[in-house]
Amino acid sequence: MTGVAMDTSGLPVFLHDGAFYQLATLDDLAEAGLRVRPVHVRDLVLGEDTLEGADRLFVADRLHPGLWTRAAESCVDVARRGGTVFVSGENALDAVPGVELTRTGTNFWWWRTGEDPGIDVLETGEELQRHLVPRAQRWHFHGVMEVPDHTEVLAHHRETGPEWPAGALLAVDRASTAGVIAVTTMDPVYHHGSRFMPGASLLLHGVMRWLCGAEPRPGEKLAHGSR
Repeated sequence: MTGVAMDTSGLPVFLHDGAFYQLATLDDLAEAGLRVRPVHVRDLVLGEDTLEGADRLFVADRLHPGLWTRAAESCVDVARRGGTVFVSGENALDAVPGVELTRTGTNFWWWRTGEDPGIDVLETGEELQRHLVPRAQRWHFHGVMEVPDHTEVLAHHRETGPEWPAGALLAVDRASTAGVIAVTTMDPVYHHGSRFMPGASLLLHGVMRWLCGAEPRPGEKLAHGSR
């Protein structure tokens, strides 16, 4: 019996490097009915796959630094052509127009200890935020960003000491390119795929529903990660 290849043209691209948490996330997205076209960053760098024709791109967090450096400009080109790009945390942001990243310490346990993490969720009219409850935008982070003045900042960190300066944590830029670039210093794929971190799965699913053009379901009950 001959299998029928699934047509993935026109779907959002999910850029990954084959890490276990990325593959687990891809399985979960498929089960949730959020169809994407997986592209391995190595194949993109070697010319064995392409972003040509892609108009929506999700860049998974924690990509191999050397491969991501070589692929980043072609990813931003999706937005330059009028498409939408979401770049997750723990990736260098040198190629993202107008963004300066400062890496910070990470407080994993504030929700258990009752500390104030210094994270403010800002109410905006940004379409992406219609898909996100505050908990999806307020967990932990790996850096803060200085972004262009025209950028819509959805989540911001107040300075809470020398290790944690002020800056944007989640932002959407609709002016620096012909399209849209959204950037975060949070790493939702790692924590969703690792089954660790309240809020991470809510951010992941909200962003993917936004990229897929699905109806917002902020705060939806998920198989895991929504508590």
